[in-house]
Amino acid sequence: MKDFILDEEIKNVTSKKTKVYLEEVLSTYYNGNYRSCIVVLYSVVLFDLIQKLTILKESYSDKKAEEILKDIENKQAIDERYSVIENTLIDRICNETALLNSIEKKQLREMPVGYCYLYYA
Repeated sequence: MKDFILDEEIKNVTSKKTKVYLEEVLSTYYNGNYRSCIVVLYSVVLFDLIQKLTILKESYSDKKAEEILKDIENKQAIDERYSVIENTLIDRICNETALLNSIEKKQLREMPVGYCYLYYA
């Protein structure tokens, strides 16, 4: 199995915004700000998922992507808690698209827990 080296993998990211945000993740990591690194990485992943849904909707008229984005917008409009919005986004993407598989879903769900562990350690 090939090692995953984030410094190298960033070169493969096509979204300019996501690439900039991932460089920020690396910066927080190299500066020893590990809790910040987890929080920023989690935010970047969610941002990138929303960007991918937006591309699917706008470029390919993907109805499922449109439905998921509308659901998220509706939850934001009624001021739903962020954790509910995040979990809805992750669940729907995993269950209704090919963007995330169940292992990636589990890993995403564990990221905030990892932050809490580092916070209280």
